[in-house]
Amino acid sequence: MNLAADGRGGGTMWWALALGLALAVRAAVGGEVKQQMRSEVIDASRFVDATAPDCGLQRAIDALPPGGTLLLPAGRYVLRRSLMLKSDMTFSGVGPETVLTVAPALPCTTLAADAAKGATEVAVVSVADFTPGMQVTVRDQDNNAWNETFAIITAVEGPRLKLDRPLCFAYAAAKKGQVGNLFPALMAEGQKNLTIQFLRIIGPETQPPFNRFVLSAIHLVRCENVLITHCTVERWHSDGFSVQGGRHARIMENVARGNAGHGFHPGTGLQDSFWSGNLAEGNGAFGLYYCWDNRRTIVSRNRFLANGTYGVGRLGDGRDQDCLVYDNLCERNGAAGIHSGQWGDCKLNFIVGNRVVNNCQKQPGAGILLQKTQQTVVAKNEIVDDQAAPTQVIGVEELADGTDRNYICANVVRGARQALLIRGKETRAGDAYPGDIPPDRLAVLNDLLQREAENWAAWEVQRRVLAPPVPPTGQN
Repeated sequence: MNLAADGRGGGTMWWALALGLALAVRAAVGGEVKQQMRSEVIDASRFVDATAPDCGLQRAIDALPPGGTLLLPAGRYVLRRSLMLKSDMTFSGVGPETVLTVAPALPCTTLAADAAKGATEVAVVSVADFTPGMQVTVRDQDNNAWNETFAIITAVEGPRLKLDRPLCFAYAAAKKGQVGNLFPALMAEGQKNLTIQFLRIIGPETQPPFNRFVLSAIHLVRCENVLITHCTVERWHSDGFSVQGGRHARIMENVARGNAGHGFHPGTGLQDSFWSGNLAEGNGAFGLYYCWDNRRTIVSRNRFLANGTYGVGRLGDGRDQDCLVYDNLCERNGAAGIHSGQWGDCKLNFIVGNRVVNNCQKQPGAGILLQKTQQTVVAKNEIVDDQAAPTQVIGVEELADGTDRNYICANVVRGARQALLIRGKETRAGDAYPGDIPPDRLAVLNDLLQREAENWAAWEVQRRVLAPPVPPTGQN
């Protein structure tokens, strides 16, 4: 079992390696690898302005030439708005000594009056601690997450916050309308060829009154050819790492620890991605949350430890298909170590070769739980409870909610009261591999396993040359 990195080491753009390595990565991700040399390194120090809401770093990002690297030296950068990343760039720190953070208590308030769609100001109960240049999100109980409006405060006039853009939706005061200085630390939308590396992101000391995944510390939307590596996110007020939509993302050897939401969050149509070698520990919700229409999202060689609910959860939810959960350690999580389903068309995924230990800490249950799940392969997992008072009392459980037609084989269960609880009339369970797995599904599984092996082999070569970039001599 691979152990996740803790934020130390070095990095480079993954498509800038030698041709042989790039070809291996291309085979693994199923897409074209950009052969672009990242030659220009810009030291962010000459842009830094601690009094600015973005610490002067957005100007540095905007000035970076295509293919360049922006290097943040060791230091603590307090943000009051997101940094918006762009295509063909590397955003790099030097390791855990490069810290992006926010104020200890982020200002939040409620709407004093309804806010109309298209309005460029909102009336709030309190303007205390809000200042021009801050980024805010506006939402209510009906319109939040994708329906929130992100905007920059241009002025504070009486009880009103003036905004730099119109509201995307209407927000009602009576429906828990809220405004908060909440935002992703790093965000990109529709960008390509982007690397984020060697950073530490720390959340506020006092958690705000609301969160959603759109406020994740690193939040990428519909991006392609992305690498995130050697980054640590701690105590963030939402999820740690969120990649929504797009293709060919690699989230490799990062740490998500003690965040209010999920540690890692792939979703909303994401295709051909790898989430490997990471550590998710002590997060408030899932270690990793599969969300909505993932295709060939491979989660492998991670450690998911002591998270609030599932180690890996909601696999298959919202049409996830041909996704692989492989060779992970899921230990001491609040609910099942690995969970599939919950609602939607949950089918045609793979849970293979994982080690599932002493989970269900909040309430006795199953090591691997299948909910409203069909045609999913659960094979070669080691499911162990070695506690004096077992909590993982069932090895693999199917709920009586239409879960059926799954293929459960060659799992090793120790310490549970019941190895398997099979409720589906057409589910096939057995001791031998591949058992009754249909040939077409076995072919898909073997393809996914080959992709995973090729990606990890390429990564092991790449990590040997990982090092934070060095600014040119004399640049300041």
